[in-house]
Amino acid sequence: MKYYSYIRKSTSNQIFARQLRQLTDFAKQDGILPQDYKLDNDLDKNKNNIKGLKKDSELGKYITLVLESRTGTDQSRPALLRLLETLKYERTKEDVCLLLVECTRLGRSYEGNMKLFQTLKDHDIKFVVTTMPILDTRIKHNNPATALVSDIVLAVFNWLSEQEHTTTLERCNAGRQQAKARGVKFGRKNMTADQLPEEFIKVIKSATGSETVTALLDSVNGKLSRAGKQSISRATFYNYKKIYEDSL
Repeated sequence: MKYYSYIRKSTSNQIFARQLRQLTDFAKQDGILPQDYKLDNDLDKNKNNIKGLKKDSELGKYITLVLESRTGTDQSRPALLRLLETLKYERTKEDVCLLLVECTRLGRSYEGNMKLFQTLKDHDIKFVVTTMPILDTRIKHNNPATALVSDIVLAVFNWLSEQEHTTTLERCNAGRQQAKARGVKFGRKNMTADQLPEEFIKVIKSATGSETVTALLDSVNGKLSRAGKQSISRATFYNYKKIYEDSL
């Protein structure tokens, strides 16, 4: 049987490592990975590009990894859609199985998740939720009642996942509204002229008025680069220019 795993994080600030550890712990216990496999070796080897684990890793020899940074409410995630097509194609040649650390990694929508799981079933693609042993379709349930319980657990868990996500959003929105009522301001703080980068000030002060915005921007970014600072975009340049002019 050929194994795949879909690992998702919602934001760029989160990391894949926790899910990878849960996946490898399960795979070693299940016999998919050798007992002497050490995830840390792969993480150290690919620390500058963890997505390299998909191809250049010991883990990748046993489990094809698909990693994606997208919110679970988005049902049109490119990596997930490509994975589904790959699973359908590979299933025509051999048995395949999708390993999920949690149902929530597949998505946060009850309806969306149920459709995805049904698609897997329709194409006889096995799947395992590693944190819930009852959700292992590699096991043939001779007892119809056991299979029914598995389907019920799957439905309930997906519903709870969506409710949890909805409740979290509602609490965040309520907290934000209460904070606004107390006078708390959200978003980026307004910048003052004395906070503008000195490189920008130098270029603007030395400008004759005949330069194009592109030329001024290139000059500013050149100075920022030489100072080891991050370049700015055209939109930021216009914003800085307005702040500077308003202060005159």
